[in-house]
Amino acid sequence: MRQALAIYGPDRAGQWDGGFISFGIQLYRMVPEDCRDHQPVVGGGGRFVLVADVRLDNRPELAAELGWSSERIREAADADYVLAAWEKWQDVCLDKLIGDWALAVWDAQSRTITLARDLVGLRPLFYHAGRDFFAFASMGKGLHALPEIPIAPDLDTLRVYLAQAPQQGSGSFFKNVSRVELGGKVVVCADGRIKTGFWYDRGSLRERKVTDDAACIEEFRSTFDRAVSDRLRSDGRIASHLSSGLDSTAVTVTAAQMLQSEGKRLTAYTFAPASVLTVPIPPGKSADEGPAAAATAAHHPNIDHVRLRAAETLIGDGFDAVFYYQEIPSFRPAYLPYRDDCLLRMRERGERVLLTGGLGNTTLSRTGWERLYDEFRRGHLRSWFREAASLCRHGACRPARALHLTFGPWLPPRLHDTIFRLLGKPSDAMQTGAAYNPALLSDPAFRNQLMQSQFRPYLRDGITALEALIVRILGQLQLGEMGKGELAAYGVDVRDPTADRRLIEFSLSLPLRFWLRDGKTKWLYHQAFHGRVPEAVLLSRLKGMLLADFPGRLKRSKPQLDAQIARFLDEPAARALVDAAFLAAFAAQPLPSEAEILQQEQRYFVKAMTALSVAHFIHRAHHAH
Repeated sequence: MRQALAIYGPDRAGQWDGGFISFGIQLYRMVPEDCRDHQPVVGGGGRFVLVADVRLDNRPELAAELGWSSERIREAADADYVLAAWEKWQDVCLDKLIGDWALAVWDAQSRTITLARDLVGLRPLFYHAGRDFFAFASMGKGLHALPEIPIAPDLDTLRVYLAQAPQQGSGSFFKNVSRVELGGKVVVCADGRIKTGFWYDRGSLRERKVTDDAACIEEFRSTFDRAVSDRLRSDGRIASHLSSGLDSTAVTVTAAQMLQSEGKRLTAYTFAPASVLTVPIPPGKSADEGPAAAATAAHHPNIDHVRLRAAETLIGDGFDAVFYYQEIPSFRPAYLPYRDDCLLRMRERGERVLLTGGLGNTTLSRTGWERLYDEFRRGHLRSWFREAASLCRHGACRPARALHLTFGPWLPPRLHDTIFRLLGKPSDAMQTGAAYNPALLSDPAFRNQLMQSQFRPYLRDGITALEALIVRILGQLQLGEMGKGELAAYGVDVRDPTADRRLIEFSLSLPLRFWLRDGKTKWLYHQAFHGRVPEAVLLSRLKGMLLADFPGRLKRSKPQLDAQIARFLDEPAARALVDAAFLAAFAAQPLPSEAEILQQEQRYFVKAMTALSVAHFIHRAHHAH
């Protein structure tokens, strides 16, 4: 198992053998303290054994609670903190661990193994319960190294993925391989019982009472700054993704300021079109974020700005690498050429950490649209009317949109779906973007699952914003597997300050007036980062559009994709699960003009790419040996 996982941890190997139980570790050194990591670690007088894939972001606070001396702090690796916390509090300590982590602990006294993951799931963890054995590993390769666990796709999980519905429960993309859920805990008992649950209470978050807006803005800013600062802990150079948008800009300029105080540089990577665009760009969109990003970078003398074009890369080139390293269907294959180009450049330049702002739309620059529904639900009709009228007056939305935002959440999912049909509009990916076999809709349970998942859960009573974040957004992403695979392939650790648990809890507990106020969306962001983020970025209403480059790249890639489709459709499982008729037509017919491809975003950018990635995953899983 360790040999199979060596690509994810080539710097150090360790193993502890307890006879009927054995723990192993493959370490990738990514923070300075990793040089002192000696996992597996044993504590509690031999009672506990721990292995952990961990980067702790609250070491000072945890050391204070543990009562450690300054000498102990200097000598400790992150895993030592986790073991000491477990010795003192057992599984209660999980709520005290801030950062990206997955862990396993053997308790010789209770004869149990506990597996757990962080709230956002930024470290993966899988397990298999056999007839007479139990095994766990950070990636599927560790389990598939055992002859008792052959590689096979899990069609139920893939069906949900094809529908772009959130992944819930313990199912993984591989048959007979379970995953520890986000914020989840699995306890394995010696008698074979397996108890699953959550160490984190998703429904515990409550709206905070704010009496001082200025103090709240300062706390928000300092929480974000701490999230960025903690992710700069590295034994290598730092880079960031920089678009023309709010979130990546805040992350990049904040990191640049912090690194400049230490005399260090930051490389900022921006995606740019691979060729001259010949398609009309919709109003409000920016096809090339390079100039705006360059202007931002120019404000900071320690930023080296690099524009990425990935001109020679075709769509589909990276499918095999994603399967091998990440072990998931490729997420948004059209973005892969840029992502791979960025990580390859970083590896060549010796940069070890990539900062991103992937969850910024939820934690940093939330629009606050939900306030219309919330004010009406609470009976605050004057506030509701004032905000709705202000939104319309500022051109942020039309009256019909404001009414939909207010009353749409009250509608049952079936009625919501029917209204959109009558208006001649697709209700969601259930129709135009659906990449699954239409015959699957004959299953009432599957159809109901789709309608429930497409509806906006964060606007419904009884479902908190935090639950919605985990279920609706994080449930569609495999951030842990993606990050682990990119680390193995390129030696780059992808870190997202906007996914910091402290920032998530702070942002989602704020009254909605901090996000939508006087008809202005993202109000808190503008207050917190005025003077730090360039005024041009704050005032811009243009939204970046990588899709503009997609039609030309798709046309260049079509011969290769057509050949792949022919292989994929030879798989009975792929034909049964994916919309095979759609893929066959895609391969048989010439593509329309680039402008038409751009207009039919759901058909090509979403449906075709999702169907291709899942069909490829099934094909590779069936031929992995």
